[in-house]
Amino acid sequence: MPISFEKINLQDEVLNLPNNNSNDNNDEETKPLIDKMTKSHTTVPPQPYSSAKLQHFRSKLPTAKFLFALHFTFALIVICAGMIRNEGRKYIPVDVTRLDKQCKKAYVNVFDTNEETAIVCCDGTQNDWAWITMGLYEDGLCVSLPKILPFAKIITRFPESWLLPFIPLFLRLIVAYTSNAPTTTPESNSIRYTCTRGILYTFVMCVRGFILYLLFNAIEEGIVLAVVGDNDNSCWYEHILKPHYQKESCYGQAFDFSDHVVLFLSHYLPCLVFEALYCFLFPFWRGATEDGGSPGNNNHQHRSILQSILPWSLLLMFVYVNFLTFLAVYRTASYFHTPIETVVGFLISLLIQVPLGFLLLSERWEGSRSRVGLPTDSSKYTD
Repeated sequence: MPISFEKINLQDEVLNLPNNNSNDNNDEETKPLIDKMTKSHTTVPPQPYSSAKLQHFRSKLPTAKFLFALHFTFALIVICAGMIRNEGRKYIPVDVTRLDKQCKKAYVNVFDTNEETAIVCCDGTQNDWAWITMGLYEDGLCVSLPKILPFAKIITRFPESWLLPFIPLFLRLIVAYTSNAPTTTPESNSIRYTCTRGILYTFVMCVRGFILYLLFNAIEEGIVLAVVGDNDNSCWYEHILKPHYQKESCYGQAFDFSDHVVLFLSHYLPCLVFEALYCFLFPFWRGATEDGGSPGNNNHQHRSILQSILPWSLLLMFVYVNFLTFLAVYRTASYFHTPIETVVGFLISLLIQVPLGFLLLSERWEGSRSRVGLPTDSSKYTD
């Protein structure tokens, strides 16, 4: 039979312990070694959270819920402001070479039968901030997001629109990867949880792109065709449309939910809000303590310049991208879709917003929560 040298050595250590006359002293001296021997043969899986960390999460949860509700309410206000300014109009671009006027670009209101008032000619004299400062309605149509704003022209392009929402996640991933003392940060800041959330955001974007956009547009076209049927009527503005728009009769008049509202409210904002609130609950900058980085436990003498820069950088980036997004939502709702089309687009975006908000701010769906680094029921963990 093979001999267990490990056991012999451990027994020798016990036998070689100092032998005092008092049994109580022997018990006190051998107890730590016995505990060590017992623990060496017992494998206890590391728990990602203690009850203290869960209590810290719960202490911040009311503030996180308030911030989420505030952001959601502000998005509603922006959408409603755009719909009020819209007044049932819907503009589509036209071919300026087919107009008698000298225009750099032009639009037509598909529901206006008066050609004089329906066509908006953009001659380049409009102020870039016209539609923000509540200037003339038509002037606001001629300008997009101000050119001086970084990223203003790319927020709807691919791949930029798929990369911008990942900026907070990239920052956390870089800090987690380069950290020299990973034990000083909560387990929720680990590379594994960060990558899992990246997979979650990628899944959300794919759902938005392939289901909420491509599939829902196909369903919409089928419903419109079944209800309205083929529209063989001609419209007065068809001759000024761009060639690819002339393939469809009375292009623009059929119902078309706002896919840009879906883009901004189920692609950009949910991922940004989820990660920003996650950073609020579990800061990733150096100096965060094991209980999640509560301010009362921060050791100020260990704070570095990076610690001070990262939170403000994240906050400024979040505010700025939200600013661009809300401006684009307002412009879309004001000019390019009727109020009902905007409302339907908003309702579709709730298919993403509500589940992500529920995942972050509730304590249900424990399996999914634990995978993205959120604490679950405290009865499962011990300090």
